[in-house]
Amino acid sequence: MALAPPAKASSSPYVAASSNGRHFVKNGSPWLMLADSAQTLVNIYGSDVTNYLSTRASQGFTAIQFDLVATSYVRATYPYGATSASGAVYAFSNDGAITTGYATNPAYWTLMDTYVGAINALGMTAILNPYEGNIGATDLVKAGNMACYSYGQFLGNRFKNADVIWHLGNDLQVTSSAIFQSFQNLAKGILAADPNHLMTIELFDTPRGGSGFSTSFDNEGGYGSFGSVFGSKGINGSYTYGPTYGYTGVAYNGSGTSFRGVAGTNLASPCPVILLEANYLGENLIGDGSSAITYRKQPWWLILAGGLGGYIFGTAWTWKFPLGWQSHMTDGVSDVQTWLAFLKSINWWTLQPDFGRALDTTGSTGWSTASLVGTGRAYNWDAYISQAADSLTGGAHLSVAYFSQGSAQSLTVRMNQFAGPVTAKWVDPTSGSSSTISGSPFTNSGTHSFSPSGNNSAGDPDWVLLLTA
Repeated sequence: MALAPPAKASSSPYVAASSNGRHFVKNGSPWLMLADSAQTLVNIYGSDVTNYLSTRASQGFTAIQFDLVATSYVRATYPYGATSASGAVYAFSNDGAITTGYATNPAYWTLMDTYVGAINALGMTAILNPYEGNIGATDLVKAGNMACYSYGQFLGNRFKNADVIWHLGNDLQVTSSAIFQSFQNLAKGILAADPNHLMTIELFDTPRGGSGFSTSFDNEGGYGSFGSVFGSKGINGSYTYGPTYGYTGVAYNGSGTSFRGVAGTNLASPCPVILLEANYLGENLIGDGSSAITYRKQPWWLILAGGLGGYIFGTAWTWKFPLGWQSHMTDGVSDVQTWLAFLKSINWWTLQPDFGRALDTTGSTGWSTASLVGTGRAYNWDAYISQAADSLTGGAHLSVAYFSQGSAQSLTVRMNQFAGPVTAKWVDPTSGSSSTISGSPFTNSGTHSFSPSGNNSAGDPDWVLLLTA
């Protein structure tokens, strides 16, 4: 498929927040984001770009995230530029960082048009980071607030008719009011020119005292919350190198609710929650290594903790495109395909996390146990069952629970919370196959305990429990 500029039709299928604010809608239907983190898409060009994008589309991905301006922080081959058949082409006329009197390079932005156009033509949403946010924070502060706002307007005007989500930041640490103001002005410039698209930001842990734990609407350093900047277009995202239910729960809950002692950060009017970044396949993990089950836990925990916006998947090979990346295009993909196929088979958009343990009574774990933070071995040590249902106040028709440690866990469910007799199935998260549990359907009265036996088809202990009435 040849690269093409983004469509200009007014009927572009914008991704929007649903009426209840907890998930996305696209073309009138619930839309679940499964994105790939291709932060330095600018490192490849030509047929490599088309082959990468067409492969991800064929694998079921619904979005691609990349940096419109990449720096050495994200391993850009040409910082502030992109690779092309003729060598480097740069975003700005000075072949470097944005400046107070910056001028854009038309050739570069025509190339970005073709990337966004190619993503959209394959039916995927482009998740655009306007300017990498680690080294980029220094650049934008030096350029000044007027340049940030102007650059935002430039981007908003350029992509307002394409199918995009704005994704600011990328390890952004708001350690001064100047940094907050720079990104605030960048966001306001985009929204002034493009009031139709949704926006989020990836912050990097300053208020949390650890490495890589945050939500998009944290008030970092007391300088302000981007939730108030984005307003009705805001998406709250979680970023964690620990078990993903933790900061997903913080992002899902409003400020009036705490999740294990940490106040929620969602807006008064709920907005979708996405997983902006967690451990990437092939890197980051401490102690657990890069086992498939570790990465499989991330999207299951996410969706059952309220992350109905979706998941930005990532590998060490397709966020920076090092030599030989082409041979890793299937790494970890089958598990997220199974995850996505399962969710498409149920009304996933109705699920609500059972933080208050309305459906379950006792079990090896629950929402009230385990650490919010922690890296690496927390994935193995934290035998955590997460559960969600379409109703937490009685009359449930659907509930899903994820047993990360398999037969080492049991869950006692209040069957009287369901609308009728309950059919119970074990679902293999590696193959998607299911088996009806003996004795099913169960009466919707009293309680019943569930615990899987044996390993799944991949030889791992994790299983999914599906309850339908």
